Amino acid sequence: VFSHIFNFPGNYWSAASAVINHILDQENGDIKGKKIALVYHNSAYGKEPIRTLEELAKKHGFELSLLPVDHPGQEQKSQWLQLRREKPDYITMWGWGVMNQVAIQEAANIRFPMEKFIGVWWSGSENDVIPAG
Repeated sequence: VFSHIFNFPGNYWSAASAVINHILDQENGDIKGKKIALVYHNSAYGKEPIRTLEELAKKHGFELSLLPVDHPGQEQKSQWLQLRREKPDYITMWGWGVMNQVAIQEAANIRFPMEKFIGVWWSGSENDVIPAG
């Protein structure tokens, strides 16, 4: 019927939704009461998923904590101390540049399970993950 098909473009809102859908899959569809943290680059780019995640938190009943990281992202000790105290079930990262490598290393330092550490597409090149082992 249609001679052309155009895929709907992905964006940061759909990426945030995909992260939550993945977590829902991992938790058999129930994330009520779970703690999910967003570690994000403190810029317009990094703040893109916040409203989507806030709405999804209301819908699914999870607790969302927001942890901004100022550019360039080399200093994250306070955020990771807070994460260690809060003990989130999942961490999602909206990182950029050197912030990614530092965040991944800090997650490894606190022995956060990497299968529960989810980054947006800018957050996980081989250069970012190899130093953490």
